[in-house]
Amino acid sequence: MTFLKISLKKVLLYLAAGIYLSAVVTWNYQPKPNQTTTFSGINSFLNVAFSFNGFGVITAFLSIFFAVSLFLITSLQQKNEYHPSFGLIVVSIIFGISNTCGLHMYYNGRLPFNSGSLTLCSIFIAIGYAVIFYEIAYCIFLFFDHNMNLPIESKTKFTFIEEHPFLFSVIVISLFWLPWVIIYYPASMDNDVFFQIDTVIGQLPPSNHHPWLSNLMISTFWRLGAAIGNQNLGIFLFVLVRDTVIVCIYSFCAFFVKKSGLPKWVYLGTILFYAITPVWGAYAKHAFKDTFGAAIFCLYILTLIALINKVQKKEDRLYDYIANGAAGAFASLMRNNFIYCILPVTLLLIVYFMRHRVKVIKSVLLLLLLSSYFIFNYSIYHFVGVVKGSSTEALSVPFQQIARTVRDHRDELTKEDIHEIRHVISIESVQNYDPLVSDPIKFASPLAGVSTKQAIHQLLPVWKKYLMRYPMTYLEAFLGGSYGYYAFTPIGNYNDGNWNSNMCIWNWLGTQYYPDNVFYLSQPKVLAVPREILDKWADLWEHLPVVSLTNVIAVYTWLIVLITFWLLKTKNYVFALPCVAILLVVLTCIASPVNGCFRYFAPAAASLPALISLVGYSNAKRKLLQTLRLGTDQSDSKASSNPIGTGKVQTDIENHKDQIQNKK
Repeated sequence: MTFLKISLKKVLLYLAAGIYLSAVVTWNYQPKPNQTTTFSGINSFLNVAFSFNGFGVITAFLSIFFAVSLFLITSLQQKNEYHPSFGLIVVSIIFGISNTCGLHMYYNGRLPFNSGSLTLCSIFIAIGYAVIFYEIAYCIFLFFDHNMNLPIESKTKFTFIEEHPFLFSVIVISLFWLPWVIIYYPASMDNDVFFQIDTVIGQLPPSNHHPWLSNLMISTFWRLGAAIGNQNLGIFLFVLVRDTVIVCIYSFCAFFVKKSGLPKWVYLGTILFYAITPVWGAYAKHAFKDTFGAAIFCLYILTLIALINKVQKKEDRLYDYIANGAAGAFASLMRNNFIYCILPVTLLLIVYFMRHRVKVIKSVLLLLLLSSYFIFNYSIYHFVGVVKGSSTEALSVPFQQIARTVRDHRDELTKEDIHEIRHVISIESVQNYDPLVSDPIKFASPLAGVSTKQAIHQLLPVWKKYLMRYPMTYLEAFLGGSYGYYAFTPIGNYNDGNWNSNMCIWNWLGTQYYPDNVFYLSQPKVLAVPREILDKWADLWEHLPVVSLTNVIAVYTWLIVLITFWLLKTKNYVFALPCVAILLVVLTCIASPVNGCFRYFAPAAASLPALISLVGYSNAKRKLLQTLRLGTDQSDSKASSNPIGTGKVQTDIENHKDQIQNKK
């Protein structure tokens, strides 16, 4: 089918579809009609009518783009005799609904289901987004099936890259990160970093709210600086040593991508992703725990992929199990939520080992190494005097749901209801309710100082009672605190979520909340202008077309979902285990105290290139199986063409078949 042969009927059909999809992506969620009447029905119609942003050249070009894209994709599907995937349709519908609801929460702070016309419009939008998602997913899967090869060929050959891919990655990433690290000397530090040091040096009670191992690491370098009379140097050495390890981890990830058999551009793109995307350079100069936590989790994913690969090839060694178990334990000690992502995957991995007859001692070793996380925490709680983190951190979602119920339905609640709710949240704190962050509610909760088990025991009956009464309010509270992780909403304000939503690229060295007789840290005034330039470079990146997608959390979330779906579709089930670990990280972000916080999400984003390498490994495995099947078929045909009893020929064929079976 060509453009010249397409009928007028199809032209109009595709154009109508293009206009429909352009209306979906340009929908105005806060319409302001120029005229209103005394008739409510007409006013509702005007509200809907003014939601269309069809005026202007941009929308016209967008409609044509969608029309042409749909034509090309459907033509390709017909050529390939493609049959719609029910599973992908379901995923697309989930995306359409979640993205539409997220956009409504962003613009209006509530769902549109209080009006019949708005509900119909929302269905109209959700279907459109589902169609767009489905077609994009089809193209991505086609790209994966062809091993991500582009229809271009590079004729330039730089032998250093081929001979030293790991070293080349280290050099490039280091060169782009050094300006951030040097210009922000000694580092940028938000209040949480000082909190970490204070819990170790005795200014605050020892606490595992921020992981104790992370606290020990940074406080050791601070003490070193204080001992030599230069706290700046101590913190700078911490950043330098930590970043050296991180650069090696991300370079190892790029090396993994290259080793997977994917085209060179994917390897180079991985290096540039870590090197020039401002968020990674900005995190490299920041002293908080999240920078190291993201890299160590990425290392865990890499060791997991390596272990699975080697078990499949019967090339696994004891070192591979030690590396994966140690990386999993270390990652869990760097971020408290990682254990809930790593432990389930480890148990599933052991089930896989049992099917492949891996020696039991190796599985036991893996569990023993991971159990060091629990041993370490038990030791610091019982022998060092470190207290556990607040239970309210993990209960942010129900706290927000109850608080929103009080805010929106205060007049409907009885005195008994208010008295009951006072046992779990502070009624006075509801006036400070922020849909994006749970801090105002959780910090004021009467349950802030109790154990997690006791908090759940007291909270659950109250939470269940009002769930039955106000389910829509509960849903709005959940979406209001999580849409940033899965919906394509515009850029938020810099101070959203108590400065924790969005990219969290802090540029200050905040000592103002701490005693002057403890911390003597400062950034050189002579570097103030260069610091401002780097800060503006990060802002500029967020407004550049295409590359700014690296700052959109939803891009990572849905790419991870699609890679997982593709692996399952191609029956590479065990390769989906690393995806499961990262999806669990995404779920912990959705249940976290802050909406759309990139520093929470950084482990998933940093691990995305590792997941992309699975495309190469899966395609290589598929090609190998196809080769083995072809060899088996050829052996069978030769055997049938020779009479029985030909001796040597028949024996050679049988030996060849045995070799193929052994390879399998």
